[in-house]
Amino acid sequence: MSRKWRVMLAKLRISSHCLRIETGRYGRDRIDRQDRICTLCSMELEDEYHFIIKCPLYQDIRTQCIKKYYYIKPSMAKFVTLFESPNKAVLVGLSKYYLL
Repeated sequence: MSRKWRVMLAKLRISSHCLRIETGRYGRDRIDRQDRICTLCSMELEDEYHFIIKCPLYQDIRTQCIKKYYYIKPSMAKFVTLFESPNKAVLVGLSKYYLL
């Protein structure tokens, strides 16, 4: 896996991203955890699970980068399996998803 994809995957894994679950924690404009709602769909908490598996506005990118198994009938177990996958192609797809 190239350095570029490893860096993207590491950012997702260590929560070094711009999702509201993280950005709402710091600075002057702190937001209570339950109020860190997705700014795109306004449906639920914008965390890694919502961003990768559930947000309807990312559906096109999701279908290009991630296998259907992970987002059809989503569950936290499938989400964890996605992140822990030993399959290089699955991890590159996840990295591409974050980059796009």
